[in-house]
Amino acid sequence: MPACLIALGANLGDPLSTLMDAAHAVGALPGVQLLRVSRMIDSEPIGGPPGQPRFANAAATIETSTPPHELLFGLHTVEQRFGRRRRERWDARTLDLDLLLYDDHVGADAGVQTPHPRMTFRPFVMIPAAEIAGDWVHPLLGKTLAELDQLRTAGGNQIVLRDASAELGDAVRRCVADHGPAVVTEAGVEDPPARLTICCGPPAPLPGAGPTLWLAADATAEEQQREVHAAVECVWPGLPAAEGH
Repeated sequence: MPACLIALGANLGDPLSTLMDAAHAVGALPGVQLLRVSRMIDSEPIGGPPGQPRFANAAATIETSTPPHELLFGLHTVEQRFGRRRRERWDARTLDLDLLLYDDHVGADAGVQTPHPRMTFRPFVMIPAAEIAGDWVHPLLGKTLAELDQLRTAGGNQIVLRDASAELGDAVRRCVADHGPAVVTEAGVEDPPARLTICCGPPAPLPGAGPTLWLAADATAEEQQREVHAAVECVWPGLPAAEGH
């Protein structure tokens, strides 16, 4: 059966108990077998409304006989069972379950994109994922999750833009201002993989790249900029933002 990686997060109610109970609820879904659950970690809310409580995060590996879209439907059912209400994006929540990897599947299955386009630069995802699935290889980047987690903090101190519009490039440069990483459109062959690569368009193979954010090509400029700010905050926490952003 295909092996899958799931991210779990919560910052309302009793997050630690919720995550453990939710992992077992996922394992009880039809056609699903729970394999491993990581330790719980504590993380700062990123990208959402201010004033949220801190998150508890974990990862779980499973085997399943259900296709990606049916599995995601099951994950949403578990979220609802624990009181999840979807309002504002990245808002506080009783439970969040994300399908990160579905074996080596690449692409969209009934709207479910795997690999998850925002997983590899998020510390609250990669730290627990690397703990229980560090030897799993990302099907688009060709690196293990342990390698990607290391590059997130120890890779080249730059952001590589691929297929980005001039407007998006300007937004990224304003985001980091003069305080952080260099922003380049092509990395030198002698350079270590960048701590963050940003691509516009559907996830596609990027041999040699490190942690990567894939932006939907049909997203608005405002949506893309919000994604970029959240990604930069993940990789360079505490980086002073440019004024007006």
